[in-house]
Amino acid sequence: EDFSCLSQLRESMRIQGKGSQGGVIAEVETISDPLKVLEHILKGQGRKITQEQMLAVSKAFDKRKDADIGPLWIRIVAQMLTTWRSFDGVRHELKSSVRDIIVDLFARLEALHGKFLVVAALAYITLSRGIAEGELLHLLSLEDDVLADV
Repeated sequence: EDFSCLSQLRESMRIQGKGSQGGVIAEVETISDPLKVLEHILKGQGRKITQEQMLAVSKAFDKRKDADIGPLWIRIVAQMLTTWRSFDGVRHELKSSVRDIIVDLFARLEALHGKFLVVAALAYITLSRGIAEGELLHLLSLEDDVLADV
């Protein structure tokens, strides 16, 4: 199951008549010392992680197939780590790709809140391109499947 976001973006830009893609899409360099970047991001948020948690992050770095660690993956991992407390240990395995991290996040949200709620909430957020929390709650309250699942 391949999402092929880049090809879809390029096709969308071609249809919109943006012309040359060279000035619009920039290739992102890989990061040579991802652990140092991650520690810097966490420090900027006033956070630190334990040795056990850092070991889990290192294992996720090592599992990356392409050995390229981009800024998006590091940023997502940093955001996830801000929810880990030192006494929690490693709350869950860190996936080695951006796609796998996001899929894992959705699976954990579904386990916590129920599949119908998560699917409906994400659908409304995606389709609305910006929705107030009150509006979202109102729309979700109209969904029989969501109410039955909660």
